[in-house]
Amino acid sequence: MQKTAWHAVKLIACQLALLILFSPAALAQDLEAKLTDDISTELGIPIYSWASRRQADPKAIIVALHGATLHARSYSAISRQLSELDYAVFATDMRGFGSWYKGHDDPKDPSRRILYRPSESDLKALLAKLRQLYPSKPIFLMGESVGANMAVRLVANNPDSADGMILSSPGIKQRFFVGPTVVAQVLTIMFKPRTQLSIEPFLRSRVSENPQIADERISDPLARNRMNIGELVKTRWFNKESLRFLPMIPEHMPVLVLEGTKDKLFEPKDIEKVMDQLSSHDKTLHWLKNKGHIHLETVYLEPEVVKVVSDWLADKTVQLAKRHTPENKVSAVIEANQL
Repeated sequence: MQKTAWHAVKLIACQLALLILFSPAALAQDLEAKLTDDISTELGIPIYSWASRRQADPKAIIVALHGATLHARSYSAISRQLSELDYAVFATDMRGFGSWYKGHDDPKDPSRRILYRPSESDLKALLAKLRQLYPSKPIFLMGESVGANMAVRLVANNPDSADGMILSSPGIKQRFFVGPTVVAQVLTIMFKPRTQLSIEPFLRSRVSENPQIADERISDPLARNRMNIGELVKTRWFNKESLRFLPMIPEHMPVLVLEGTKDKLFEPKDIEKVMDQLSSHDKTLHWLKNKGHIHLETVYLEPEVVKVVSDWLADKTVQLAKRHTPENKVSAVIEANQL
């Protein structure tokens, strides 16, 4: 009797294991891992993705572009939430950040160099591949800070590469930071121009109004907390130059802009210039009251941010479906977005 009961327990345990292993979520993760590995191998760049329960047929594709000093996996928290809403999210590390930086310990390794133009080429190739894999799905770019400015450049130079953009804290004019540490570092670079300077004091005081986000950012093992003067100047110029690409955005492209009223990294008032220069006729600016610079690349996501992003995506996905999908399939897309 005891032996029979033991066999029954083992049988139930085995069935539960199989249900978990071959559940829709597990199968989606397997599919996601293989797809990600295949794309990464083909393009020769690190690719990360977050699986939807219906990864084979997502509502839309989102490509996340990280900010300076951060990395693709900084989007993990919001990407998991969006994947639960059946969006497929992909991201890559820009050159000089994330796995390019942390995966190469030799300070002279060229992989550690911050390179924005090659990063733009990487992202262009990724978008082309995703367009090939998901020809009937809208593609949205979701960028924060430097990532937002990179998104603008990508669309300006390749108008058909994406169907919409979410721009969080797009920056033009970076605020100056002066303190005892900066003065000491200025003296250092006078004698050693290529010295990697610590930017932790700058980040801690400017990156967020939330000390938890600042601590998260400083302690992130994959983030980059040191740059030389050339890399700092290059990043500053990259941001400032992005202003000239805004008028090149297609007029029909939907754009959501998020900006914190307490952004200490860039001037919040400059967002008015961004909105004026942005040529899209479908642009929405959402102010986040008393919030700083980082809104998307953190585990400390504000419910307001998640709601604004997810509601906007749902609305624009339906609109784009009406524009690009045959009439007999539009109702199915609308129904999927209402689930």
